[in-house]
Amino acid sequence: MKLKAFIIIISLLSITSISYGHHSISPFDRTAWLEFEGVVTKLNWRNPHFGMTVSVTKDDGSIEEWEIVADAINSLMRRGLTRENFAVGETIRLGGWPSSQGRLEMLSTNALFANGQEYIMRDTDTPLVWTSPEGDIAKPTDPDVASDLFRVWSYKAIYVRKNPFKLTEKSAQAVAQYDPFVDMPSLRCIPPSMPNAILSPYPFEFSEEGDDIRLSIEEWGSERLIDMTSSQIPQDAPRSRLGYSIGRFENGSLHVHTERLINGLLDDDGSLMSQDATLDEVFTIAQDGITLNYEVTVTDPEYLVEPATWIAAWQWNPDTIMRPYECEFDAQ
Repeated sequence: MKLKAFIIIISLLSITSISYGHHSISPFDRTAWLEFEGVVTKLNWRNPHFGMTVSVTKDDGSIEEWEIVADAINSLMRRGLTRENFAVGETIRLGGWPSSQGRLEMLSTNALFANGQEYIMRDTDTPLVWTSPEGDIAKPTDPDVASDLFRVWSYKAIYVRKNPFKLTEKSAQAVAQYDPFVDMPSLRCIPPSMPNAILSPYPFEFSEEGDDIRLSIEEWGSERLIDMTSSQIPQDAPRSRLGYSIGRFENGSLHVHTERLINGLLDDDGSLMSQDATLDEVFTIAQDGITLNYEVTVTDPEYLVEPATWIAAWQWNPDTIMRPYECEFDAQ
């Protein structure tokens, strides 16, 4: 039987420009759904980017070699997937977003294996396509535990920009010349700066450290220490990709202000960020006790005409644990 591929175009009422933290979705068309079966011919099982090649036989008998990307290994393992699921020579059905540039590439959101088991390939609220869900995320029973900030939070909702993105001419030119398949620092195992460091499909954990708060991010093993006693940023604080952060609790939310950053990228699309940028974050636990809403505003007059704001959400799942993160650099 010949394997078939087809594309279903889905019109959306409105599309917000989105970048997926460190796994940019900008080269993929989120308004289109691509679904096909094929044979796995090559597997790239390593961080920061999972990838595989799938051979697809078209109706006319010709063969296409499709490059497939998905979440990083840590995220796939959290979904129950291992290297053994992707055996070379095995048939697999894939669904996801096709390349927006006409390439034989897809960002896979769903995978159906020969044993009939379907897996979600992204740490977002992606629905199952070919099978029925077997269960829901566990709900907390203790309201005191449910409202606790100090725990591991799993990614729930892909982050979106709250307001239009207005870049200065210099930053806009940099974006126009940026090729995420070549220029993305994570491809060379270079970790991102804030806010990109936290806007990722990985869990993070809040913990108390004396009077301060430690925010541990699984991706890249990033560690942020939030100074909860200072009212101003020390001007002699060393600059770093994560900056120096001071925080306070206000009306039940954790407010964090960050300065002392370094020059780098603001997002996965190549937008520039200067060392003088400032960040203001707000973490708020929702009324359900298991959702953590997040908002971050970046102010950077050198590269932003006006401040840019993103929103995202995480959720508490008692089964989620923090995993070690290892990046393997492929010089080719």
